[in-house]
Amino acid sequence: SLALQSPKILLVPYEPHHVLTYHAWMEDEDLRTATASDRLTLPEEHAMQESWREDGGKLTFIACLPPTTDTSKTVRARRDDLPECMLGDVNLFLYPSPEHDGVEGKVVAEVEVMIARREFRGMGLGREVVGLFLWYVGMHRDEVVGQGGGGRGGGGGRRVLMGFRVKIAEGNSGSIKLFEGLGFERVGEVNYFGEVELVRGVDWGGMGGERGERGWRVLE
Repeated sequence: SLALQSPKILLVPYEPHHVLTYHAWMEDEDLRTATASDRLTLPEEHAMQESWREDGGKLTFIACLPPTTDTSKTVRARRDDLPECMLGDVNLFLYPSPEHDGVEGKVVAEVEVMIARREFRGMGLGREVVGLFLWYVGMHRDEVVGQGGGGRGGGGGRRVLMGFRVKIAEGNSGSIKLFEGLGFERVGEVNYFGEVELVRGVDWGGMGGERGERGWRVLE
């Protein structure tokens, strides 16, 4: 139930009281197309939220505007994450590492980010969301992915995070540039679905030192 905060963004766990707003976002056909998402009913969206919270192979945060006063060490649910504060989400999905085929427990984390509200796009918030998220995962990777117990990462034993990857539509130059700016490198050719793949290692070099400079912190 941890939250993450920077001067520009607040990331909170995806909770039931976020679902109505999330569902409203996903009624936008353009947004569903951009995120390769299916249209769900509200009950289906609630079921999906519950599955995300229970699946050890997934991690999801809702991105919100940060509180106007950032001195608190805790997040006030239903106050700091009201619908008018919500901007989008960021997700992580664990898969067996293709570079360690057949080695149980070696996983790669596929990342997705969405800024749902159009008025907040083009402001660098997507980069801030991903940077904060990956800093947390990289610095706390043992507790984030090491517990095992299901998910597409497979195996019931201890898992080891080997790297991050993203798959982005070839024409989405903005997202490609965003991830390249965070140290991701393109690999391979465009796949059958018209996507390019970018990868980066786990070592979030320098992030520990930059944490104080950037004002990144973990809240309860």
